[in-house]
Amino acid sequence: MSLDWQHKLLSQSFTNVPDKNLWTFSFEKKCLMIFLRHFGCLFCKRMLTDLALVQEQLQKQGFQVVLIHQSASVVSQEFFNSFGLKNYFEISDPYRECYAVFKVNGGSLKQFLHPQLFFKIWESAQLGHKNSEIDGAIWQMPGLLILYEGKIVKKHQFRHAGEMPNFLTFSGLN
Repeated sequence: MSLDWQHKLLSQSFTNVPDKNLWTFSFEKKCLMIFLRHFGCLFCKRMLTDLALVQEQLQKQGFQVVLIHQSASVVSQEFFNSFGLKNYFEISDPYRECYAVFKVNGGSLKQFLHPQLFFKIWESAQLGHKNSEIDGAIWQMPGLLILYEGKIVKKHQFRHAGEMPNFLTFSGLN
């Protein structure tokens, strides 16, 4: 991909904050970018539940949460609010162009048959999370990175779809 194409994509406005864009905002604050698989994914629901518990701490330490998803923006606000999330920026990316720019790829068969994945399914179900209607690419892996001053300063590579990163540890706050 050319740098011009990447810059054009990064210059697009946030879905829910149209007067700001990812590129320029990354020079104001550290952007904790969370790439979701799809809204029907029980792991994404668990990840958002975990995020809601620490979002205020992250924001007090200078992080802005940016949620990237494949769904239409008309359903995303209600979905995110159902987890108690506030003051987040979002990017609706149904064609997964942002996923491609940041190299958040689709998963392999090995990642979706990872031995720990079955335990994570059971564990997430015990916490009340369940799969629902798929509204995106089912093989899409989640992503997590910190963008600051136009550069990726840290990126987490998921071993499987059910991996649950600790947001505070990843951000260096724990």
